[in-house]
This record gives sequence, structure tokens and C-alpha cells, in this order.
Amino acid sequence: MPGRASYKWFVLAMLALSNVLAGADRGVVSVIAEPLKMDFHLSDKAIGFLSGFAFSATYSLVVLPIGYLIDRVDRRILLSAAISIWSVLTALCAMAGSFATLVAARMGVGVAEAPSYSTSLSLIADLFPANQRNTAVSIYIGAGPLGAIFIFLTGAQLLLHFGWRMVFLVAGLPGLFLAALFYLTTREPTRGGFDANVELPTDAESATKPLGLIASVYSVVGDPALRYAIVGLTASIGVLYSLGVWNTSFLVRIHGLTVSQGAVWTGLGFGAGMSVGSLFAGPLVDRFSKGDLHRANLVAVIALMIAVVPGVVMALGDRLVIVLAGMDLMGFMFGFFVPTGYATILSLAAPERRGTTMAVTTFATALLGTGLTPLITGAISDAIGRPDSIRMAVLSTVMLLLIDIACHIRGRTLLANR
Repeated sequence: MPGRASYKWFVLAMLALSNVLAGADRGVVSVIAEPLKMDFHLSDKAIGFLSGFAFSATYSLVVLPIGYLIDRVDRRILLSAAISIWSVLTALCAMAGSFATLVAARMGVGVAEAPSYSTSLSLIADLFPANQRNTAVSIYIGAGPLGAIFIFLTGAQLLLHFGWRMVFLVAGLPGLFLAALFYLTTREPTRGGFDANVELPTDAESATKPLGLIASVYSVVGDPALRYAIVGLTASIGVLYSLGVWNTSFLVRIHGLTVSQGAVWTGLGFGAGMSVGSLFAGPLVDRFSKGDLHRANLVAVIALMIAVVPGVVMALGDRLVIVLAGMDLMGFMFGFFVPTGYATILSLAAPERRGTTMAVTTFATALLGTGLTPLITGAISDAIGRPDSIRMAVLSTVMLLLIDIACHIRGRTLLANR
């Protein structure tokens, strides 16, 4: 089976399913945020801590050594084990008897999920050539919001009829079946098999030499083009995740929806919009760029500039239909520049250090993006202290996309000189 042309698409399907489950796991706190506030008497800042920092702090602590490991072990075994562990821990969150216990469980989930993105994207780079990577990465990235859609739609009904604990169980248990299937049906691909004729980054002389963890990390952050690509992606991931956490509460508090209605609209609008955008953007970017990073970067810059407009409309709009339209369009545009950002980083990385490169990327996006940004959004809302304070907090979060725009513009100059 590994020798067949269809095999790489089969493996990609398995990786995409793992991202569906990860997306469901990461979205579960957003669905149950309001009931958790009531049950445990929490502030917005506490919800932001639980949904972001509690998960991402432990995730970030282990992701760099795991990235170093990814470059040296069978990635199939590593990913199968990770999926199994995070699935069990997510299900165990249903048994939490206090906020502290729930935080501890989510911190464990963060450790278990740490290998997921880096391992999957490293595998994709060794399964697909450069002129197909935007498509492959877009399919993988676009699958994550499908998990969020699933947990928002299913979770809303489970929350209504069974309570928030059942939502954790449904988010966690399916991963055990996928882990077994992935382990039994896939094989470790050759590293760098599609990069023999690709010019290596500026440290090309040492690109094939094994480095220690610290030297490997330094080789990544010392590359200016990679550095700007990672910082820009971190800003976008922060906005994406924070809006995913807070959009349901935003719709409940500002526009009078119930928690179930807010969760459904967030899943269908923001989540589905990004999934559709990702599936549409991948083939389009590959066809336009033909593997040229400079041309792919142009698509990302345009998409980012467009995304800011519906983001502002979503935050400031008074009519629900206008707000939901802004949410849909913003989600759609995220499907263009987030997968393109990941594909760019994969192509800039030396093949033998893709695990470390993606680990550095994941460290930044997890700690500063998914970890810190929702906490900042909640803190802004608490600091304003008005009934509509979450509106200004959401608007401030949208404005962080300007950081990614600046990084992409600088990145275009660096890519032109490579």
C-alpha cells in the first residue's frame, strides 16, 4: 500500500481526522464556557486561563524537546501514542469536581497534544512535493475547524440535554479508535524525499548534519525569513483561537442568543468558513504559486488585508445578520493565510530539521497565540467592565492581524533575496 499513488492521500486523511479530533478537544471549553462560569463561579479571565493558558503552558513546555524527537523517531508510533493519551485525558475531564481539577486535567491534555501538529506537518512534507504542499496543508489545517464545528453543534445539544460533562466524553473517546487505525495502516516515509533538488536555507552546509536541541532551535530562529513567518503566523493563530473561544459568549452577551444558539452559529460561521476557505485556497495557491514562496506570500497578504474588514464589522455590527456575515467571511479568509503560513514554514525548513522547525513554530503559536491571546481578550473585557465590554475586547483581538500583515510584507522582501 505505501507504494501506491493513493497512499499519501490515505495518510493525509488519517492526519486530517486526527486534527478534527484535536479541533473538537480545543473547542470544547468554548461550548461550555457559560455553564462552567455558573458552576464554578468563574470570571472571564478564569475562562480565558482554562481555555488558553492552562492547555498551552504545558503544551509549550514539552513541544521543543518533542520536536527534536520527531526528527529522530518513527513518527507513526509517536502520533498514535499522542492521540490515545490526549483522548483518554479529555474524557477524564468529565470527572472534574473543581476548577483546579479541571485545570490540571487540561494541562495533561496539553502535554499529550504537543506532538500532534509538528509530527503531522513533518509527515506531510515528506509525503507531498512542494507544488502540492499548500493543498495538503490546507486539507490538514481545514480539518481542525471541522472538529470545532462538530463539538459546537453536537456539544450544544449534549449541553442542553445531558450537561457539560457529557461534552467532554464525546470529544475524547473517538480518538482511541483513530489511534489504533493510524498505527496499523501507515508506515514511516523517507525524510526529505521530495527536497533533493530544492535549495536549502542559508545554513545549507550544516543542514544535513545532526545538531543538538539548542543548536537546532538556534538554526531556526536565526533564519530571518523563518523568524518573520513564525511571528506572523503566531499573531494569526492567536486571533483565530481567541475568537473561537469568545465568539459564543460575544453572541450571547451582545446579541441575546442562548448558549446553544451562540455555539451553533460560531461553529457554522467561523469554523465552517475557515474549513471551506482552506479547501478552496490550497489548490488555488498551489496553482498560482507553482511552488514559488514569493507568489504564495502575496496571496496571504491580500487575504489578511481583506480579513480585517469583516472582523471589524463582526465586532461593531448591531444587526445579527451583519455580524454573522462578517464572522463567516472572516473565517473564510483565515482559510487562505493560516495554511499558507504553515506551508511556507515547511518549505523554508531544512528537511532534517522540519520536526524542530515545526516545534519552534508550535511553541510560539501555543504559548503566545492560543495560550496568551484568549487570556488577554478576557482581561480586556474584565478591565472595561461594562455589559458590552466583550465587544471592544473582540475588536482589539481582530486588530492583532495587523502584526501578521507587517510580517508578511517584510517576509516578501526576505524571500526575494534568498
